[in-house]
Formats: sequence, structure tokens, C-alpha cells
Amino acid sequence: MKSDTLSAIMRNAHTAKIHFIVGIGRSGTTLLMQSLNGSEQCLSTPENHFIMTFYDKYAHQKNIDPIQLIADIQQYYQNKKQSRASLHTWQYYLADFLYHIQHHSPKPLQYSYVCRAFLLSMHYLGQSNEQVTHIVDKEHDYSQYIPQLIALFPNAKFIVSIRDYRAVINSHQQSPNERISLPAHVALLWRNNYRYLSQQNKLYPDKFLFIRYEDIIVQQHETMQKICQFIGIQFEQQLLETHINMRHWLTQHQNHPEMTPRKAKKWNDLAQPINPKHGESWRQSLAPRTIALADCICAQTATHFGYTPIYQPNLMQRIFIYSKNLPQLIYALFAYLIFAKYYYRLPLSVRIKLVKYLKVKK
Repeated sequence: MKSDTLSAIMRNAHTAKIHFIVGIGRSGTTLLMQSLNGSEQCLSTPENHFIMTFYDKYAHQKNIDPIQLIADIQQYYQNKKQSRASLHTWQYYLADFLYHIQHHSPKPLQYSYVCRAFLLSMHYLGQSNEQVTHIVDKEHDYSQYIPQLIALFPNAKFIVSIRDYRAVINSHQQSPNERISLPAHVALLWRNNYRYLSQQNKLYPDKFLFIRYEDIIVQQHETMQKICQFIGIQFEQQLLETHINMRHWLTQHQNHPEMTPRKAKKWNDLAQPINPKHGESWRQSLAPRTIALADCICAQTATHFGYTPIYQPNLMQRIFIYSKNLPQLIYALFAYLIFAKYYYRLPLSVRIKLVKYLKVKK
């Protein structure tokens, strides 16, 4: 049992402020998460799906039964634990978290406390969470669940990471073993997520900070200062140098038997200084037909964020492009509705079966 994990939970689970990084994958969310972990004040956690996984069952309970909660968590995570590789930049001390919930949690036990305690049981590159005052949970899926998160954490703020939709498609297609690679799927996720987040921004204008990936790579210092001011932590030079810690970790583990090509690419990218040249590589990599389809789907939302479509087809051209890609579009719509927009509205028992039998990674 990791005693400093229990100490961090007991010390900070009551008081740590919680915020979120949202936005579609490959839009710079991991870069923002890694940068924020350069501050001892901040713990920025990767996709873990915990908050929304148990939200419907426990968020509205005023006094949670810890035994029932622990049973649900163990049932949900047992298959994830079996499939989880030992090589990872993050260490999850689930046993410590469960021990704390059973023996040391406050009465009445409320779900907001449970969520903070769980996130504090996660450690990046072996770092301590003793000084954490702010938790920033990175979750792409949560882009569709803003009202629920605000109801649970009324003071939460949302850092929205956004990137040119064509660059996002290109990044997905170039990633080894990438599960999401169909251009229509990525484009639909991009359009619907950022359209919805823009609507939420109008309802809660003080809770959102939209950060363009293109601005991060050319103005990292100014961008990180803006983010720190937004969530209320002190800006430090270490926030701009977190790739150095990743490089040291990667050097120590480069010959590990579980170092797959996908992991090597992801972690090698994070171990390098930001390269501004990556911003426009999609122009040479994507086929014209892919760009045309992406422009058809995303153009209206894209212009709102300063991205310029290449193709502006008329109605007949648009119909032709859509009909030519109809099977891909049908799959994209189905995947979006089932695994993005409505997934966490499914009963917990159904989602447990999806994780167990279909290996859904949520």
C-alpha cells in the first residue's frame, strides 16, 4: 500500500478544486495535461472515465453506502485491470483508494468527495500529490456532459482544446493501431462536440476557455499563462519543460517488452519540444476527397473558430460527396450516438457488460 497516496487523499480530497480539459482526441488535450503536471499545485489526470461512469447511480445520493460503491467499482474495473499493461506513465493506486473509502471516508459520503479521492490516487511519472490544490481531469467524452459536471462541481471550469479538424483526422490516421480512423467519424465528432461546447459557453460564459492547438505550438508561454490564470494556479517555468521529464522516463523504459509502436510514437512525441511545423502537415498528407468530406461536415462550425475550409461545394456537390461516403457516414452517426452522446445515459449494468464482453474502453 502506497502511504503517500493515502496521505494525499486524506489531505486534499476535501479541498482540491476540480476542473476539466475537454475536446476531441488529437486536439492537444494530452499536451495540455502534461504541461499542467509541471506544477506541484496541479494534478491533471488522463482519461479514466470515473466521474461519469458512476454518476447516474451515485451523484444524487446524499449518503453513499461505501460497501455498495466499492462493489460496483471493483466489478467495473476488474476487466480493465486484467487488460491493463504494466508499462504506463501513470500509476493507479485503486486498492489505496478503496481502502480509504471503506475505512476513512467522511460521513455522509458524497459523490463529489469520492471523485476527488479517486483522482488523487493517480500519479504521473511517480510524482507526489501531497501539494495538489487543483485537479484538472482530461476527458474527451465529457464534452457532451457539461450540465452534469457543473451540477456536481458548481465551481468547475472547462479548458476546451481545439485543433483544425483536418489536422485531427490526419493525426488519427497516422497513429499506429488507432481505433478511430474513419474521416467521417472524426469529422462528425469534431463538429458535434465543438458545436455543443459553443452552445454551453453561451449558457456559462465564465466557465470556458477555448485554446487552439495552433496557438499552443506558436505561443506556448502566453497560452499556459492564460490557462493558469483561468483555473487559479501560479505560472511556473516548469510548465513549459515537462517534455524533459517524459524524455528521462522514456529513456529508462525504451527497451521494455511492452513498448509497442503506438506507445513509442505517443511518448516520443511528448518527449520532444513543441514543433510548430506540425500544424499544417495535413495539407500534404490527406487525400483531396478526404478534405472535401471533412469540409462538408465541419465547415460551418470551423469558420467560427477561425479555420478556413478549402472546398465550399454547392448543394448538388454536397449531395454527391455524402452519397459517395454513405456507409462511412451511417457508421459515424451510429458510433457518435452510442459511444459519445448517450453512452453514460445507459444503465451502469449495461456499460459493465459492454466493457466486459465488447472491450469498450470507457
